[in-house]
Amino acid sequence: MIRDDLPECGVRFTINLLPGMIFRRYPIEVAPPDGLLGFLTNDHWKSPGVYRDGQWLTQSGKPFKQVPTHWTAMERELGPE
Repeated sequence: MIRDDLPECGVRFTINLLPGMIFRRYPIEVAPPDGLLGFLTNDHWKSPGVYRDGQWLTQSGKPFKQVPTHWTAMERELGPE
């Protein structure tokens, strides 16, 4: 499965513990599609979040107390298309 709704400017990477998955990492200034589930990070923190109505929210729908610098989303799974 390939996502076609992610911006093209992100940095692609893989994680050895998750073979077959490709991720993209973006600076926080790049807006993702509404409803995206992703991981937010800064130098000392990381957390899952959802992008809704122009802002990143916790899984329970509250704004984050931390200030993220990047977000990451799964782009695709390797294998048959």
